[in-house]
Amino acid sequence: MGSWGLPTAALSGPLCRARLLRACGTSAVSGPAQLGAFVLLTHLAWPAPAANAAALLIATQLSFLLSCALIWPDRGGAWKFLPRRWFGFQCSGLGTSMLNMLLFVTMRMVLPDLVALCLASGIGALTCYLLNDRLVFRAPRPGIVTAGGD
Repeated sequence: MGSWGLPTAALSGPLCRARLLRACGTSAVSGPAQLGAFVLLTHLAWPAPAANAAALLIATQLSFLLSCALIWPDRGGAWKFLPRRWFGFQCSGLGTSMLNMLLFVTMRMVLPDLVALCLASGIGALTCYLLNDRLVFRAPRPGIVTAGGD
């Protein structure tokens, strides 16, 4: 076990490094997709808050699809657990967005905004990765049935 009670394999090893790189690639696709959707919708005269919400929803769904296909395809039960994983992905995204905002607002009291933003985003991204690794896309355990269906 690691120092935070996580199995060491969750944060190290070649498989983890490959997953982290694919997670960065997923963000490199979904981030610009969100920005592009926002620009398109605001050019179509959508109010900025509504355009941002719609763009975030689009980017989140794209990120989920890319995560299923590129980051976690070896976890098994892809179609069987898709609804549970989709719901978990939405919840982890919401939770880590709230954590990101809380950290940003707190850290900006003592740090420059850009530094606070980078730190909060990094902590939020790592937290989201760990939630996805340990909860959302966890591998089904053979012979064990839980309330979540796996």
